[in-house]
Amino acid sequence: QQQQQPQEQPPLQEVQPARWSSLVRPRPLAAAPFVDGVSFTTVGDVAGQHGKVVCRGDTTLREAAALLVATGRTAAAVVDESGAMSGAFTENDVLRAYRVDLSWECSLNEWLRSDSARMPSFVMRMLTVEPTMGLVEAAARMRSMSSGDFASRHLVVRDPSAAVHGILSSLDVARAVCSTSFGPEVAARLGGSTVAEVMKPRGTLPLCRDSATMEEALDRMVSCRQNCVLVADGEDMSTLLGVVTTRDALMAFSEGIPLNVLVGHWMFCFGSAVDPRVVEADVALVAAATKMCHSAVHHLVVVAPQSTEVVGIISSSDMAQALGSPERVIAECAL
Repeated sequence: QQQQQPQEQPPLQEVQPARWSSLVRPRPLAAAPFVDGVSFTTVGDVAGQHGKVVCRGDTTLREAAALLVATGRTAAAVVDESGAMSGAFTENDVLRAYRVDLSWECSLNEWLRSDSARMPSFVMRMLTVEPTMGLVEAAARMRSMSSGDFASRHLVVRDPSAAVHGILSSLDVARAVCSTSFGPEVAARLGGSTVAEVMKPRGTLPLCRDSATMEEALDRMVSCRQNCVLVADGEDMSTLLGVVTTRDALMAFSEGIPLNVLVGHWMFCFGSAVDPRVVEADVALVAAATKMCHSAVHHLVVVAPQSTEVVGIISSSDMAQALGSPERVIAECAL
């Protein structure tokens, strides 16, 4: 009898700038495990499902940013020559570096030693969880770290040997919410909650015109401690043209786009339009999470039911914080 040939594995997604290690192979989301007869979703079920990015400390900011763009991830683990983790580099770090026109050749080590880094080594303990932690508990940890100078929408997942299992992002949490295999504790927290109960109202969000520069748009994001800015037109800024987010900052930084480029030009070339991101306010959170995941975006524009009136924004961070709230639904979520 002929031996059955093993199935060929799909190739890893690889981009090869210097001084970084490639992604691990993405894995399908496992069925929720059972404890005492009740299924629950753990961080280990979710983190790393779409790969992890690991960079050495001498990698440049531009190399790291290009890698995050190429892989669709929002954070990279930074390790020293021995492989020990020294911090993490996120989209929010790129936003801060781009806004001050920092040199692309700055290394991750230099960045992590600066006052602007969001996930330097000394905050790693607060942001580190084990793969066995339940997803709801991890969302609560993420919620507790949602404000302050080191506010983060990421958690580092490491096993007891300190090996990096992955970096859990709020979009990963949204992916778990819309998965058919999440445990009942996720459904119990979100239940029949709607977008309107969790979104940020439009009046609380920063605005800019399409004639503003990228620098001005990013300044508004940072000063308001938000991860997006609404681009509007008209005398009363009532006509919404698009949304600029930290992902735009990441892409612009990696492409070497000057800060004086107009927001309108950026949206025209790179597609930060409203239409693909629209969700109605009375839609269930699970449906909104599904839309986020299918579009691979962190922010959706919320409109009034059966209307085009923009009433707010819902982000993956809002989803994570709703899941991590001790109450069933929270009225306001920090980004």
